Amino acid sequence: MIPVVTGARFLEWIDRSMKNNDNGAVNEAGAALINASGKTVCSSQGVDKRLASWNPLDPVFIVEHPDGQAHSVLHDDRYYPVVQDGLRKQFKTTLILLVVALVWCASVWWYKRTANSLNVVMLLATITVSVLVNHGCIFMRRGALIEFTTLIVALRSRFVARALPWGVMMALCGLGQILSQSYLGGFDALMWKYGMVHEPIMKGEFWRLLPGSSIHSGFPHWFGNALMLVGVAPVATFFSRRNAVMVFVLGLIVGGLSAVYLNNAGYDSTVGLSSGIFCQMGWLAGIAIHNPRVPRSLFIVAVNLLLLSTLAAYLLNPKACTIAHLLGGVAGVILGYLQRNGVFDCRELSLEALLDKVVRSKNAVHCQA
Repeated sequence: MIPVVTGARFLEWIDRSMKNNDNGAVNEAGAALINASGKTVCSSQGVDKRLASWNPLDPVFIVEHPDGQAHSVLHDDRYYPVVQDGLRKQFKTTLILLVVALVWCASVWWYKRTANSLNVVMLLATITVSVLVNHGCIFMRRGALIEFTTLIVALRSRFVARALPWGVMMALCGLGQILSQSYLGGFDALMWKYGMVHEPIMKGEFWRLLPGSSIHSGFPHWFGNALMLVGVAPVATFFSRRNAVMVFVLGLIVGGLSAVYLNNAGYDSTVGLSSGIFCQMGWLAGIAIHNPRVPRSLFIVAVNLLLLSTLAAYLLNPKACTIAHLLGGVAGVILGYLQRNGVFDCRELSLEALLDKVVRSKNAVHCQA
């Protein structure tokens, strides 16, 4: 771990460097960059180079004050242009890679005319549009980027603790299904006993909606839902633990009923709890609609994720119950909009206060100069 030089000596170096227009001396001054985990990622040398590779999901900060308080590079006019140039270069590289992949897949589809190649083309086109929207609406706007970074720093705090209960739930669902299949004699027997089979539900066995949602068609299905849930649920839990659980259960019920009564694909049963996850995505978008208490960037990211996930689920698996995903997301948006004044007040989030906690964490090393 490289010690961080802070205090009056650092400020004197900065002032002298700015007066002499000596940008190199600023780097030599020992500008210490600390990431959101409290670890020193750069000190003394290569500050500009490190900022050029700045990652919004792992923001770095500069320590300038004798008391060890962190100062975000996004608020600093000396370093923000470097960050912005780095983001532009990262965006151009990502866009070029996406366009090349899109052109190549479109060429494959043009010659083979297969459904799978067309699905890949549509998925890549959607990802490209999503990247363009996020870049233009968040990453190239200083205020939106500061809001987004503040939210990311807050979410990173105790993220594992918020994700653990959901991960344990998914593990229990998988283990329970394995044991139940062994005891009952296979997947079909489990479905007829506890699964979301449409005919019994239409006859009034609505209790099947919840236990049936915990059943998955196989390991890939379970693993995909587990990744989505562990990524989305902790974000919803950050704003309201009670609402995150309630929204998830509501999504399971809405998705299950829509699969039973609005399914035109001819299937006689449905598995999986993805509609609950889509409901949480929609809820995150809903609480950010016309709500000054929540960063607008959350709405942009949540809507992009909701639409992209819905399309990806359909294109990667045409058997996916798209109507359950869509209505689950819509139910979440409506409920989130109605509850937007009852969620955690993000105006209480101070970037300076959050970064102060980061810098004072056990991972950060300081030496007063």
